[in-house]
Amino acid sequence: MKQFQFHESYTPLSCPQTVRHMAATLGAGIQDGELFELLAQHNAIGVGGTNTVWGKRDFNHDVGVIGWATGGGHGFATMEYGMGADNIIEAVLVTPDGEVLTVNQCQNEDLYWAIRGGGGGTFGVILSVTVKAYPMPSVTMIGLDLTARNGTTPRVWWKLIAEVHKELAVLQDSGIGGYWTISGPPFHFGHAMFQYNTSSADSADQEMLPLKKLLDHHNGTVSSNITKFHTASWYNLTKMFPLVEHTGTSRSARTSRLIPRRAIEDTRGFAYILENIGPQPDNPKNAVSNPSMSGTMTPGKKMVDNSLNPAWREAVVHLITSQSWNDSLPDSVAAETYDRMTNEKGYLLRQIAPDSGAYYNEVDPETCGSSTDMIPRKADRHEPNWQWSFWGSHYTRLREIKQRYDPQDLLWCHHCVGSEGWIQEKNGTLCRVP
Repeated sequence: MKQFQFHESYTPLSCPQTVRHMAATLGAGIQDGELFELLAQHNAIGVGGTNTVWGKRDFNHDVGVIGWATGGGHGFATMEYGMGADNIIEAVLVTPDGEVLTVNQCQNEDLYWAIRGGGGGTFGVILSVTVKAYPMPSVTMIGLDLTARNGTTPRVWWKLIAEVHKELAVLQDSGIGGYWTISGPPFHFGHAMFQYNTSSADSADQEMLPLKKLLDHHNGTVSSNITKFHTASWYNLTKMFPLVEHTGTSRSARTSRLIPRRAIEDTRGFAYILENIGPQPDNPKNAVSNPSMSGTMTPGKKMVDNSLNPAWREAVVHLITSQSWNDSLPDSVAAETYDRMTNEKGYLLRQIAPDSGAYYNEVDPETCGSSTDMIPRKADRHEPNWQWSFWGSHYTRLREIKQRYDPQDLLWCHHCVGSEGWIQEKNGTLCRVP
C-alpha cells in the first residue's frame, strides 16, 4: 500500500517509447505529504493536496493521493502543472469481476479516461497509480491581507472584494494563483498566492501593479498589506505552512460552486452573492457560527482528455461558504442550517453560475467529532442535479463505462457515478430503485 518508485523517464505499458515522462509509481496508501517527501529526495515535485502541513516533527499526512487525484485534485501547484486527474499516467486496478487491468492512454483507454476525474472507487479497486513528476521548482509566495476599516459598510466591503476578484482573474492569466479565506466581523480577506519557476521575490511586481492601484484607491475602505517570499525549492516552502489542529466536537454544513470568469466580471452581481452567502455583520443568534468563506484559485485550465468536470477549465475560483456548530445543539438547528445552506446560499451560487458545477471531492460533509471523522450526511442528497454539477457533459459517458465494467453495481458510494440506481435506507441498507 505504501510502495513508491521514482522514474527518471517512464513509458506506459503498450505505449511507444516516444511517450515518456519523469514519473513516480505510488501504492494506494500513499498520502500527499509522503509523496512530497519522497519526490524531494529526487529533487522533484508532484501535484498533491493542500492539507499537508509541517508539524513539530513531520508532515501531517491526511489526504490519499489516489482518491484526491481520481476525483479531480486541486492543490498548491495545480495551476502550474495541472489537476491531479491530469497527472495520472497509468493505473493498475481490479475490476468488479476480479480482473487485474493496467489502464493508460494505450490500453483500456475507456477506464483510463473514467478514473481521471470520475472518481476511482466506483469503476474498480485501484492498487497503484503512476503520476507525472517535475524538476523541483523555485517559487514566490505573495501574501495579501485586507481588513475593513471602521465604518466600512458590508455593501462597500463586498463591492471591493468583487473588484479584487476581477484583478485576481487577470493575475491567474499570468500564472499567479492561490487560496483565500474571508472571515468576520471585522471583515478580513487573506490570500496566499504562488508563482512558480521565479528568480526573485520581485518577479510578480509588474503583474501586481493593477491590484495595488485598486487597493490604494480604496485605502479609506480597507487597510491592505502585501508580503513576498522567494525560495529556490518549493519543498522548503511547504515546511513553512503552519500545522492546524482541530479539537472539540462539531458539525458543519457548506455549499460551493466553480465560478467562471463571466460571473466574476459582473462585479455588481458577484458582490451581491458574496454579501448574501458570506460573513454577516451580526453573528447568528442560534449558536451556529457566522458563515466563513474560502476560495481556490489554482485550477488547471489546460484542456486534457479526461473525465474531470469541464467547469474546472473555465473556473476562476472554487468558492465555498460554510457554517459550523457544536454537536450539543438540537437537531432542529442542524436541519435548519443544512436547509438554508443548500436552498438559500447554494441557490444563489447556482444562479450566478447556472451552467457551471461543483467539485466532486468536496461534497458537503457532516463533521462529527474530530476533523478526521468525516461522515457523508443526508443533506448531500439536496444537491440539485448532482450528475451535472459534478461531471457536466461527461456524465453520460461515465455512466456507460460504469455499466460496462460493473453492470451489477457492486461498487457503490453516495453521489458517485451510477449511484442513482439505488436508494440508501436510514439503516444503511441499499435497495434498487423500482
